[in-house]
Amino acid sequence: MAPPIDLAQQVSALQQENEHLRAQLIQLQQEQAQLHRQLATATQEAADAKIAVCETARREASARQQEKVAQERAAELAISSKALQQTIDTLGSLNNFEDFIPAVLTIVARTFKTTSCGYYEHNQDEVVYLRYWFSKGRVLNPLELQLLDPQQYQVLRRLANGFTVPLEHLKGTTVRNRTRPVIIDHRCADTVPDFHTFAVSQGWPLEMNQPLVVDGKADGALVIYREASQPFSESELRLSEALAKQLALAMQASRLSTQARNRAVEAAIAREQEKAAHERAAELAKANETLRRSVERMASDTRLETLVSAFLIEATETVGADAAAVMLRIPGSLKFAPAAVVEDGHLLSPEELASDPYLSRYVEFSSSDVDGIFSTLARGETPSIRVENLHEVFPEAYAYHQRHRHCIIWHAPLRLRGEVIGFAGIALREDRLPSNAVGETVAALAQQLTLALELTRLADESKQAAIACEQEQAAQKRAAELERINTELQQSKQRLQDLLNTMSDWAWEVDANGIYTFVDEKVSKILGYSPNEMLGKTPFDFMPRDEAAQVLTTFSNIAAKRQSFSRLKNHNLAKDGNEVIFETSGTPMFDLEGNFSGYRGADCDVTELRRVQDALLQAEQERAAELAKANEALSRTSSRLAEQPDLAAFLGHIMLEAVAQLEADGGHLTIYDQQRQIISTAVLVEQGKVVASPDFPPDMPISEVGFIQLIRETRKLRYFDLESHFEQDAHLLWQEVGEHHKRHNHLVGVAIPLFIGDEFLGHFGLAFTDKKILNEQGTELLQALANQAALAIQLTRLAEEAKQTAIAREQEKAAQERATELAKANEALARASERLADQPDLSAFLSHITLEAIAQLGADAGMLTVLDEQRQVLRAVAHVEQDHIPVSTLAMEMPVDAAGFVKVLQETRKPRYFNLEQEAHLFWQGSIEYHHQHDHQAVIGVPLYAGGSFLGHLGLAFTHTEPIKEQGSELLYALAQQAALAIQLTHLAEEAKQAAIVEERNRIARDIHDTLAQSFTAISIQLDLAKVLDPNTSTAACQAISYASQLAKTGLAEARRSVWALQPDAAQYQDLVAVLRRSLAQFTKGTALQAEMDIQGIPYSVSPEVGMNLLRITQEAVNNTLRHAEAGMILVELHYQPHQLMLRIQDDGKGFAPSQQSDSGGFGLLSMQQRAKRLNAQCSICSHPGDGTEIFVQVPIALTGGNA
Repeated sequence: MAPPIDLAQQVSALQQENEHLRAQLIQLQQEQAQLHRQLATATQEAADAKIAVCETARREASARQQEKVAQERAAELAISSKALQQTIDTLGSLNNFEDFIPAVLTIVARTFKTTSCGYYEHNQDEVVYLRYWFSKGRVLNPLELQLLDPQQYQVLRRLANGFTVPLEHLKGTTVRNRTRPVIIDHRCADTVPDFHTFAVSQGWPLEMNQPLVVDGKADGALVIYREASQPFSESELRLSEALAKQLALAMQASRLSTQARNRAVEAAIAREQEKAAHERAAELAKANETLRRSVERMASDTRLETLVSAFLIEATETVGADAAAVMLRIPGSLKFAPAAVVEDGHLLSPEELASDPYLSRYVEFSSSDVDGIFSTLARGETPSIRVENLHEVFPEAYAYHQRHRHCIIWHAPLRLRGEVIGFAGIALREDRLPSNAVGETVAALAQQLTLALELTRLADESKQAAIACEQEQAAQKRAAELERINTELQQSKQRLQDLLNTMSDWAWEVDANGIYTFVDEKVSKILGYSPNEMLGKTPFDFMPRDEAAQVLTTFSNIAAKRQSFSRLKNHNLAKDGNEVIFETSGTPMFDLEGNFSGYRGADCDVTELRRVQDALLQAEQERAAELAKANEALSRTSSRLAEQPDLAAFLGHIMLEAVAQLEADGGHLTIYDQQRQIISTAVLVEQGKVVASPDFPPDMPISEVGFIQLIRETRKLRYFDLESHFEQDAHLLWQEVGEHHKRHNHLVGVAIPLFIGDEFLGHFGLAFTDKKILNEQGTELLQALANQAALAIQLTRLAEEAKQTAIAREQEKAAQERATELAKANEALARASERLADQPDLSAFLSHITLEAIAQLGADAGMLTVLDEQRQVLRAVAHVEQDHIPVSTLAMEMPVDAAGFVKVLQETRKPRYFNLEQEAHLFWQGSIEYHHQHDHQAVIGVPLYAGGSFLGHLGLAFTHTEPIKEQGSELLYALAQQAALAIQLTHLAEEAKQAAIVEERNRIARDIHDTLAQSFTAISIQLDLAKVLDPNTSTAACQAISYASQLAKTGLAEARRSVWALQPDAAQYQDLVAVLRRSLAQFTKGTALQAEMDIQGIPYSVSPEVGMNLLRITQEAVNNTLRHAEAGMILVELHYQPHQLMLRIQDDGKGFAPSQQSDSGGFGLLSMQQRAKRLNAQCSICSHPGDGTEIFVQVPIALTGGNA
């Protein structure tokens, strides 16, 4: 059964539960209110957070915008910096302003992203010229601007030819007075309508015109063109202004450099012309003397062996050769036999020639050897061959020349009427060829020998003809005598007369006294005298006086020996006064008893033969002169080909030579372009100058030029009668060419094709204003010049092909090597820069630079020196051997004037390679010995410069002679620049330090002077005044006042001495020995006075006062010696003792009487004594006339401030 329920308890429980629920409800309401408050706070915070987020987003957007602007600004600055650096690098790498401008325009176009820009120049008359134009990726120079198509680029050509600018175009200023850039919009500008229209049509509506200001005037302008969508920014304006300043500086530097170079070139040309004139005069005098001797020998002795030997002796002396031979050609063959040989000034005898296995042989050439010695001789050239090249060709010749240690054989042809009749071979032991002047002299000698050989041949032929005639006559006489053996003796005269009638000239008989006893009647036809007029007279009565004396002497000598004679040449005067030349032959006559009764003989008239010989000689001399002229022209062009790599310049030189030598009015040379089938004019010469004529076509289609087809097919020189061509054969000439000749009044033209093998290269043409036909020499010269032009064109083409092939191969290799070297160089420079920042010790940093240079370039040793400008010595501050710093035996100082390589480095201002074997004279002897000890073969030196001042050098030594690469040279130069920077910074820091010290010393000196010294002065004055004002002062007080006054004066002296010692120049007088040495050297430099200095004891520092006064005493003494003593030697002695310093000055001059000098008021001696008195020193002057002078000064040590 369940227990009963207590309601009261239940109600009580329910009430308690309600209270609990009410309490929970209140708590819930409180929590809900708290949540409402938190929600409101959260809502506010969310609103605030939203505002903050918006603000943050705005700030971030602003920051991003600022960052973007900064990045854009940084990019612009980077572009500007890059452009300026490229400009600076370009200016440093190029040698002239003309190369610098195109490079800068290319940089400007790339930097400003434009397709067109230009460089203009302004002259003094405000005329503007377009000089360089960048368009479509290339820069046109002034010449190329003139060659533009006049139809398409008429405006640009007008700009290049010069124009003026209206004031409105440049905002109201003239072109040379403006200093600020101008922006021009060609779409709305109207000052220069045709150019505005042209600029807009080319897509350049915007123009920035930046002046190039030099010395306050705009001498030019940098002009940049852009599209309308690309306006110029402020940063671009600033950049263009910086680039313009670079251009203006380069322009000014170029002008100054050109002026200096022109002055130097003019002076050098004047010196060289004077030197060349002297040398040419000496050479001509020497050549004339040689030719004169040769002509005298030819005139005095006509024997072949004498002529040949004389030629060889003259040739060897002229060339300075060791041996020479004349080889004469065997007619009808290519064999040459030795006619004479000279060895070491000795003419070999026939026996010596026969005994030599080589000289006794013939020399035979091959007719197929078109490029051999014989072919070269046939062309009139002087070939040479090295002895080592004879081994395969002429083994016997090789053995002979090797035996005599010959190096080179030089050949001179003997040519007659275009045929080689022989040659002279000249052997030299030295590896050299004769100069042009010597070669011309030998060629003239060879021509003389050739002429002499021909004259000898003609004489021999005449002699043989005379002998044959005589033999025939003798046979007839013998037959007549045999037929008439039984006739009477009286008929002999008739027989003789009959015999004489068959002779071409006349016969004679003279008695023992030389008087005619018989004269042939034919003499009247020759001399005009009848036989009766000549009988009773001597042959010498019909000769000129000088000739008669000479021939009489010769005839008397022959008659005294009773000898026969033949072909005795003599000159006679005919009755009409004309000169007749005879060759006289005679035999002695004897009577039945054997007594000499006279001579019987005949005279042969050789007057006409002599005229022919003289004419031949003159013709050969004229031909020799023409050939010499041609050879000189060819030599000049050959030298120009070797020296001038520019094809156009060389072809222009050839054309100028041809026009000058052949006296043409003008000429032109064309080059055939096979691919385009056109003939292009390469060179045009008018009035002695290479020109670019607008009326002469630059290009001509080959199919429309008939005369080119003619000379191309015939491959020969061709003349054209330009007068007839104008009327009849106009189709053979290009129309513009015909009109050109007509305008210049040309009457005759000559054209010669240019061939290399079968390849047609172009043609060579000359035009004349007269009906001229070239002679043989002129034709040969023109052909030779044409061959040289063809060879140059072909070589240039082949070289260009080889160059392009090599460039293609090497570019990749060079790029890889360049990248490696740059990385290596950058790493080395980075290490050096870090070391410079981390290492305050200059010596350690410079040693690091030297170590880095040795490691990077593989050197064996290195040294870095710094210039001591005051002492003019180079002081070694870093010396490295094999990657370590040694204790070197090499002297650490060297005088600047003792090392010639320093001057070379100062002149070049670039890294310089020195071969120690070849350039040892440029180095100091001590350094040469060091390099030899270490087997160094070469040195590379780099000058150290900062702000234009030479600071020293960095040198590396190598055990080989292989030059370093360009990258290595650049790295070495960069390291040297860092070293120079470090040295300069150290110098500047030291100068700043010294300036601060000097300033502080000056301040202290002023303070001492204005305070302490003034106080001592006032005290001294007051004490002196006290003694005067109170004469009754006691003795003790007076002594105290005097002692105080003395102390004040001593203090004042010490204060003044301190002020003096603090002066900037006081320190220089403390080292008395050094200052006296410098002064003595300065005073006696350039005089005949010999100065010596003797130091005794241990030198110590002296006070500035003592040093200055002793220096002035010495200077006064030396000055007196130079002016008055007429001395040869002066001695200055300094004797340092612990308690005194003695100075003695002696000379060996004429001396003087001190008493007279004192009476005459000598100020110099008085000045020395006063200076000694200031030092409380003793000064004595001892001199006697004729015994020199001695000055002695003794200074107490207590006043010197020295240290024992």
